[in-house]
Amino acid sequence: MLLCASILPATAQTQVPSTMVSYPPVQFAAIQVLTPTGVMLVQLPPYMVIDTSGPAPVFKIMQTEQPAVRAEDTNVFTVAGPSQAAFKLSGVPVPGSRLKVHRNGLRMALTVDYTVAGDTVTFVAGQMPQAGDIIVVDFTPQ
Repeated sequence: MLLCASILPATAQTQVPSTMVSYPPVQFAAIQVLTPTGVMLVQLPPYMVIDTSGPAPVFKIMQTEQPAVRAEDTNVFTVAGPSQAAFKLSGVPVPGSRLKVHRNGLRMALTVDYTVAGDTVTFVAGQMPQAGDIIVVDFTPQ
């Protein structure tokens, strides 16, 4: 018998006999599954828990799917001339994500050194990059 929790709807609960719940000396939840060839220890994914607060242990799915991991983009610019203040990114950063701007290896501060509008990073007056400066922008695109 193999319990496959991925086919359970998010609201479903599956009762598990208490003899099948295992508390191994490791840092993950697991169950023991009885198979024709013996007992197998099955690790639960992080979005599933075994609720032992009731009379019998119950599987609970904490979310229906795992969050997607977004890849971070890195854009590198070499400043062509002293009048270049704006740099167009390869995408629009996710609102609230950690956008990081570096000029010649030094981290710049949002609103103090630069601003962001859509897919464009613009350096503020007094912080204009010079010809030959290297601008590196790390961000998570939408």
